[in-house]
Amino acid sequence: MLFGNLSRSLVASLLVIISIQEVYGFVASHRPATTATTTTTTTTTRLFAAKKEPIWVPVSGLESSSDLIQEEGQVQLVDTGSTALVNKGTNPTGAVGVIKFGNFHYCFASNCARCKFPLIKAKLYPPTDETNGHARLQCDFCKSTYNLRTGEPVKEPEEGAGGNLFGGLVKGLFSAQENMPMQTFDLAEDSNGKVLINVANTL
Repeated sequence: MLFGNLSRSLVASLLVIISIQEVYGFVASHRPATTATTTTTTTTTRLFAAKKEPIWVPVSGLESSSDLIQEEGQVQLVDTGSTALVNKGTNPTGAVGVIKFGNFHYCFASNCARCKFPLIKAKLYPPTDETNGHARLQCDFCKSTYNLRTGEPVKEPEEGAGGNLFGGLVKGLFSAQENMPMQTFDLAEDSNGKVLINVANTL
């Protein structure tokens, strides 16, 4: 009798073990499918993000385009008030920079992409073959230079390559850091004369 009871207990234990293995095997076999689905979704999201439609919002700091700076070469800081650009710590008003070259107003991030210093005293330089006809902007602090239309880093102007001892030290300090593109924005005017900014690439 004792042997019979022991045998039945062993059989029951084996059945429990087999059941656990079957359940675990089912869950494990579905893990790759979940991972593959996640990967596919991420890839799709990235492709969608690369083809953003314009998102135009009004610029709170400008009544009309006549408020845009008319003097060439001077940076104008404009408060947009856009939640897409506001940063409570570094940019509480969502400010952007605007500078005029010829008949065109360029709009860009208010801080340098490399050293993070304000671009209020940045220098304007004429186009080169590298910038495909668009003006250049050079940070007065770290000397990083950008295509004002695309924001891509470009070769530093020969005129601004020298500088004083302090400028040389600052340039050397940031030379080890990767020079990221500067954020640029399109401006437009609606039928009522209100200036709009495209913030699609900030979202």
